[in-house]
Amino acid sequence: MRISAIICEYNPFHNGHLFQLNNTIKNTKPDLTIAVMSGNFVQRGKMAVLPKDIRAKIAINEGFDIVVELPTIFAINNAECFSYGGINTIKNLPNTTLSFGSECGDIESLQKIADITETEAYDNLVKKYLKNNSYPASTIKAISTILNEDFKGSNNILAVEYLKNIKKLNKNIIPYTVKRVDNYNNNNKLENFLSATGIRNLDDKQEAINYMPKCSYEEFTKFTPNDSNFENFILSKVFNITVEEIKNIFDVTEGLENRIKQSVNNSTNFEDFISNITTKRYSKSRINRILLNTLLDITKSDMELAKKTNYISVLAIKKSKLDALGYLNNYTKII
Repeated sequence: MRISAIICEYNPFHNGHLFQLNNTIKNTKPDLTIAVMSGNFVQRGKMAVLPKDIRAKIAINEGFDIVVELPTIFAINNAECFSYGGINTIKNLPNTTLSFGSECGDIESLQKIADITETEAYDNLVKKYLKNNSYPASTIKAISTILNEDFKGSNNILAVEYLKNIKKLNKNIIPYTVKRVDNYNNNNKLENFLSATGIRNLDDKQEAINYMPKCSYEEFTKFTPNDSNFENFILSKVFNITVEEIKNIFDVTEGLENRIKQSVNNSTNFEDFISNITTKRYSKSRINRILLNTLLDITKSDMELAKKTNYISVLAIKKSKLDALGYLNNYTKII
């Protein structure tokens, strides 16, 4: 059985995602398609715009055979963790292709960059740039310096992490990339394509019909997550735990626990709280992820344990593909 997998968030599912799925099916000709999808929280350190069961139902409706959950501990953290968790979920499955989007659309070029990130020269440059930049910015500067050309694109960065973790976890997984047809980092509209970020930022949700399949649009426009409650939960959590407890949270380093604790006592609202913690070294996105780790009690030791654990948690499956669960169960634990 040939399997094609896509690691995703679908926050929300849009026409670009459908384009990638259809392209993957056409060119890899799988017997089974699997979405490894984030649950109720996503990598930017926020709640997903739709609950995981609804997003899984949409993915099945649009063509996937099975949707499984990317464990939350990986889904809400940096690109390295996100990619590790996704590939760790499918690493034991045979005859598997991993499809992912990228701005460059070329596996050989991406593999060249992945190889660069394992060199001493790269490590030394990252250390140099870290003095005045966040870690993601430092890695991009280091790669650009070695290539002698600009390296950019959030999907290129994630693609490189996929290739590195394929090498680490299962070299038999076949990487396949689909060139992005939109710009993930802004709200630019291109024909009937708009990024998930752009869709979430639309002033008029009704306009999203131009950029999303009908069933995804209908769910997106009728559901509103309560961000204020979510933010209050985080503030309450940080206020009521100790500095030592924050220190043990995953991705908290270099005394950041003190800055977090001081900020919660000196902020009038959630935005002030985030701004007071953010620095050149610690971006707003990283702070949001750390605070979500704090809310969910995800510690450094939890991450180490999670990396040694492997299972598949099924969120949704086509009725016609129920027999595939028995097949998958021969290779990995199904829960």
